Amino acid sequence: MSTAYSLSNDLLNELAPHGIWRMSRAVEGVVRDSIGNLPRGSVSNDERRYPTTGEGMRAFLNAFFARHFVQVQHTLLASVAPPDLLSLAATGQISIADVGSGPSVAAIAVIDLVAHIRRILLERSHSVEKRPLAVSIVLNDPSRICLDTGEQIVIGYCRALSGQVKVLRITKVSEAFPWALSRIRQGASGGCRYDFSCLSYVLYPLLEQFSLGAIAEAARALAALCNLERGEP
Repeated sequence: MSTAYSLSNDLLNELAPHGIWRMSRAVEGVVRDSIGNLPRGSVSNDERRYPTTGEGMRAFLNAFFARHFVQVQHTLLASVAPPDLLSLAATGQISIADVGSGPSVAAIAVIDLVAHIRRILLERSHSVEKRPLAVSIVLNDPSRICLDTGEQIVIGYCRALSGQVKVLRITKVSEAFPWALSRIRQGASGGCRYDFSCLSYVLYPLLEQFSLGAIAEAARALAALCNLERGEP
């Protein structure tokens, strides 16, 4: 049995025991803490989906965080070859562009997945250095509450893992995509390309402003910032 195949099985057993996808305890705990620190209040459906207030963010976290989190992890495991994930985890550092980040759902899902892989590799005594996973992130969202909450969730998650993950840099970009492309390009770590880029909640709003051709061009420009040799964008 290959290492990559065995890794996939172990990952699925951890992330989706008995076929039921769920958030890890570390993610669940930090999201629960974030909800507890946000104000209660009635919000519209639009505010719940695209929060701009503390009340809206609380509603979003309750309604959508877990769903979107497991969707990202499921998609990654289905679309990125296990050897590529294995190789990326072994390097000990990742760079992420989370576009339309909301409260950093996709970024946390990626970090959590890679952290799981590194832990499995260490348990199997593979040649992986016992140092924290180093993470650089660009969070892009026009909503200040999304950027601030996303940053807090990333930091809280890293603390919960007791030194397993270290944040090198979080860059918050409030300019809307695709106008934010220049800032996203500047945010790549040390001129390197991103290992992962995510268009989480951007496409539906963009359809109200741009043609499909313009959206596709912006998506290609984002993909050009990715290191395709180390994983799919």
